[in-house]
Amino acid sequence: MPTGTLIAEDIPSVAVSSNQNLFNDVAHPVLVYLPPSYYTEQNKRYPVVYFLGGYSQQISIGYRDDTQWSGGYHMLNTNDSLMANGTIKEMIVVMAQGLSEIKGAFYTNSVATSNWEDFVVQDLVNYMDTSYRTIPKASSRALAGLSMGGYGALNIGMKRPDVFSIVYGISAGFFDENGLRDHIFNDTTKIHEFIDLQETLAQKSRADAHHSFMQMIEGLSDYDRFPYAYGLAFAPDTAVNAPYIAYPYSRVDNNLVLDSLILKKWESGYGGLKPKLNDYKDSIMQLKAYWFDYGTNDFYAWIPRGNAHYSKLLTAHGIPHKAIEHNGDHVNHTRESIAKYLMPLCDSLLVFDKSGLGSLDKESIEQSVKK
Repeated sequence: MPTGTLIAEDIPSVAVSSNQNLFNDVAHPVLVYLPPSYYTEQNKRYPVVYFLGGYSQQISIGYRDDTQWSGGYHMLNTNDSLMANGTIKEMIVVMAQGLSEIKGAFYTNSVATSNWEDFVVQDLVNYMDTSYRTIPKASSRALAGLSMGGYGALNIGMKRPDVFSIVYGISAGFFDENGLRDHIFNDTTKIHEFIDLQETLAQKSRADAHHSFMQMIEGLSDYDRFPYAYGLAFAPDTAVNAPYIAYPYSRVDNNLVLDSLILKKWESGYGGLKPKLNDYKDSIMQLKAYWFDYGTNDFYAWIPRGNAHYSKLLTAHGIPHKAIEHNGDHVNHTRESIAKYLMPLCDSLLVFDKSGLGSLDKESIEQSVKK
């Protein structure tokens, strides 16, 4: 069976660099899958599927086999098999991570963790179009992802039909009306601990507060880091000391007081779905496909509820989409989702190099990349 090539490399980022954020995020490792004919058909160009990894999922530059990237993507073996048996035509697949120093950047622009949405839309796409023989047009690009990456794909994709034409999310992070409370603000002890930390760090110098915060973060599990990463992404406040977050709760005489305006910032991430659809309905309608799937046995129970809620809102807004429900959990259906739904969808709707696109002139390529 003909086999593709998996390349691991670092992509430098203008959007996310050490002089633009408060954390050490400079170069970003990616895995690039090149189909079997890439090195033998030198004039051929290929559509590209961009796949965004989940929260805390890390690509090591030393990996040459993507089975070691958690989530079970198996892009190399899966795509080789699908292409060999004729299920799909040959494509390039790029796997990227949204891993900040805190563990997750949510592929969103933030004054605290920098412009990760811009990294995807500008740095990553431009790098691929200038470094590989892609077809540098939205009609030949798809954006997909798992969990945090599923949210990133569906959120970025709804805004940028000028860059991507197909969008697909797997176990995407979405909140229904109660999701934020169920997942992040479900424990008053944790809320008091967050306020205690803010009050303690506010008394330190900015440098000492940052150092103390990072030491504290290092001792937490990925799960316990999540509220900090989420707050830095969607409710940053760099005017204050670490953790640089506008927190919706304060304390008066040991009673918790909720600030509804700050709470809306937190809701604007995985929640705030109605306003987003109001703002971006026309953009979503320009896409060829807006799909997502989720498992009813997800160990994060708020995710299937959030995805089902999102599907109802899309329907209420008259937005064509496809929501696929299955009996998997958060990650064990990922490989099947890629092989059964994502890649065949891309095969059927992306524009391929069929008649001379391989000799696309240099000026046309440069103009496409600049858009």
